[in-house]
Amino acid sequence: VRRVTRAAAALAAATPRSRPPPCSLAPPRSLLSSSALLIDTDNLRGKAAFSLTHTRALAHISRFARRRGLRGRIVLAIDHGARHEAHYLARLGVAVVFSGPARTADDVIARDAAHLAADVAVVSADGELAARCRRHAGALGTRLRVVSPLRLLGVLSPAAAAGGVFAPESAALLAQ
Repeated sequence: VRRVTRAAAALAAATPRSRPPPCSLAPPRSLLSSSALLIDTDNLRGKAAFSLTHTRALAHISRFARRRGLRGRIVLAIDHGARHEAHYLARLGVAVVFSGPARTADDVIARDAAHLAADVAVVSADGELAARCRRHAGALGTRLRVVSPLRLLGVLSPAAAAGGVFAPESAALLAQ
């Protein structure tokens, strides 16, 4: 299986694989109990009415990773980029994957989610992406949880609101 990043390979090597139960829709605590967290970054930003920039999303998620002991276990997948590439940002404790011009972040997430760890949470509201991830995870015996971006935004919102990141219409989304 082709690995996208050294970070993903290191994460996979550090996480023992077993045959966990089949896919399930996760409760909010799944953000903390998964071995790896793969975020559809533009989907997350869309649920915040695009008031959250890529840079601010990275900053908030990095703080979240540090506070919750998830450093080295979070990957942000981002559409576009000059080429398909990934970087582990050691200072921030997260990896960033750019899909490049020939594929989408959804393609990268669907292809790689089941290979990152035995237990993976994908943060996205995209039903088609969730179905693609579940198919791949089921074939490999990976436990896959799909988490609404609104749940992650709800965890990030106190810090984000203090920084003035979310527009007023985003507050309504978080209240749902």
